[in-house]
Amino acid sequence: DEIKKLARIKRKTERLIICGGGANNSYLIRRIKSLAGNEVEVITSNKLGAPVDQVEGALIALLGFYAHNKTALNLTSITGSKNKKVLLGKFTPA
Repeated sequence: DEIKKLARIKRKTERLIICGGGANNSYLIRRIKSLAGNEVEVITSNKLGAPVDQVEGALIALLGFYAHNKTALNLTSITGSKNKKVLLGKFTPA
């Protein structure tokens, strides 16, 4: 659905990179490739040197680092925020 939504606003998807547990599910990968169409390259992050089982943990660690250091990120295309930096996550000590 996201690929179709991007196409409607003239943003072509050339490559889709899959990571996490789903990347080890061959049925899921086949379905994603089928739905994405022939114009979209579908690969796992393994092909780029980032082990599929480590990407999510690395992202959580990075977001934790930024939250701990109160570093806001300007990711308007992801968060939907309107041109302002936002803190992604909250650091809560044990």
